Amino acid sequence: MSVFPLRFAVVGHPIQHSASPAMHMAALRAMGLPHLYEAIDCPTRASFERILGLLKRGYFGGLNVTAPLKGFALELAGASDAETRRIGVANTLWMEGGVVQASNTDVPGMVEQIQQAGVKLGVALILGSGGAARAAVEACTRLGVRVVGVTSRSWINSEVLYESTSAQSFRERRALTFPWPQPNSEEERTKGSIALQIQWGELAAMADLIIQATSAGLSQDNPGELVAHAIPWKKVPPHAVAYELVYGPEPTPFARAAEQRGLRLLDGLDLLARQGARSLEHWLHRPAPLEVMREAARRYIFRR
Repeated sequence: MSVFPLRFAVVGHPIQHSASPAMHMAALRAMGLPHLYEAIDCPTRASFERILGLLKRGYFGGLNVTAPLKGFALELAGASDAETRRIGVANTLWMEGGVVQASNTDVPGMVEQIQQAGVKLGVALILGSGGAARAAVEACTRLGVRVVGVTSRSWINSEVLYESTSAQSFRERRALTFPWPQPNSEEERTKGSIALQIQWGELAAMADLIIQATSAGLSQDNPGELVAHAIPWKKVPPHAVAYELVYGPEPTPFARAAEQRGLRLLDGLDLLARQGARSLEHWLHRPAPLEVMREAARRYIFRR
């Protein structure tokens, strides 16, 4: 029996780096399906809403959503699961019962990757305050991590930290929040900031897992050195595991710093495959070939 071809896509901005089309097309062919998958640049909410309209009219069978649209994806969806609402961002959309459904497949992907790596689950540090960082906190919560510390480049001092709505959302999830460890000027080095930075260093000395959840290292405009320097690597214990969510053909400054410290490194390509497999399962209601997806993503990244 023939299968009617469907269209799927990943939307976000920038999107030209994405390995998702190559990865999903390899999976669809391995599953014997004639469907298509593409990348669509959506720099604004308005452009995303136009694509969402096409999903509602049946032009797409499902969408993956990446930065900076994950918050809009949840906001504009008609239904979502409790975990996705708690995180506040979604990366997978599809139609069901005449309603746009939203889910976050990053969290189960992270949980599975961390579990399979056998990471000790005592103390975790997270760099970033966006959708990936929120998913990382949720994953740590699900795994039973005892202490989670979060810092962000936008939290430049203790005053900004405690007035920030994004920081408040992390504190509501029982995460400890810290000002960025390297303020931009001496004027920003308040006594409160210095005290919290000392505490950040103390937490780093007990870290079992360090998650880089910013977009740093994704492009030449955002190379990632500042983020790499936010971790006092000499204090980090040698058993700690570094988890870089950004993927690319070259190691990011964060990944290089972790390897120089001798730490084990988990990479974002594996997460890409795991979350992508779950997206396919939402859309097609059948198991996805994870190994095929992982290998296709790696081939794409290291061949281009």
